[in-house]
Amino acid sequence: MPRGLNASEVAAFRARLCKAAVRRFSRDGLQGVTMRRLAADLGCSPMTPYRYFRDRQEIIAAVRADAFRRFADLLEDAYASQTDPVARARAVGRTFLSFACAEPDLYRLMYDVGQPDEVNYPELTRHRMRAREVIVRQNAALIDAGLLEGDAEELSHVMWAATHGAILLHLSGVLPPDWPLESLFDSTMRMINRGARPRAEPRPANRTRRRRASRQSSREDRHEA
Repeated sequence: MPRGLNASEVAAFRARLCKAAVRRFSRDGLQGVTMRRLAADLGCSPMTPYRYFRDRQEIIAAVRADAFRRFADLLEDAYASQTDPVARARAVGRTFLSFACAEPDLYRLMYDVGQPDEVNYPELTRHRMRAREVIVRQNAALIDAGLLEGDAEELSHVMWAATHGAILLHLSGVLPPDWPLESLFDSTMRMINRGARPRAEPRPANRTRRRRASRQSSREDRHEA
C-alpha cells in the first residue's frame, strides 16, 4: 500500500485506473493501454500507477476480474429468480445478452483479451469460473428434467460459442435490421435445444432407403423375368 494512504484511498485510485484502462481500450484497443497513457489520462506522474499495480497486465486482470464478478453476480441472481428449468434458462440467457449490450467494452475485455498467465490472478479465474458454472448448472437442470440430453459442460460450450458469436455480430453492427440480437439468440437456442432434445425411440432413418431398395429389387426381378 502506498505510504500515507488508507485502504479506501488506495481502492479508489485503483478503481480510477481501471476505469481509465477501459476507456483507453475502447478508444485505442489493447495496445493503447499503457502505464504512461493511463497516467496522462489521470493527470499524475508516469510512475504513480506503479505504486498501485505491478504492470499493465495486472491492471487488465483487475478490470476483467471485477467485470466477471459483476457478470457472475447477475447470472446467479437470474438463476435464483426462477424455479422452472426453462424459465431459468431464459432468464440467464437474457441476463447474458443484457450485460454484453450494457457494457460492450467490458464484455470485449472479458472475452476478447486472453491472459496466458491467468494462473497468477486467482480472483480473475475464480469469477470467470463462477460465470461459467451458472451456465453448466442451468444445462444440468434441463438434462435432469428430461428436456435435454448430453453432457452439461459440452452443451454449455456450444451455447456460449453461439451466444458469443451473436453478441459480437450485434456489437459490430453487422446484423440486418430485421434480425435484432434477441431474435437471433432465440432462434439459435431453439435450434440447439432441438438438436439436444431426448429421443423417445431410435429414428427410422433407414426405412425410406429400405423401401427404395425393395422397389429397385422388384423392378430388377420383373426385368429379368
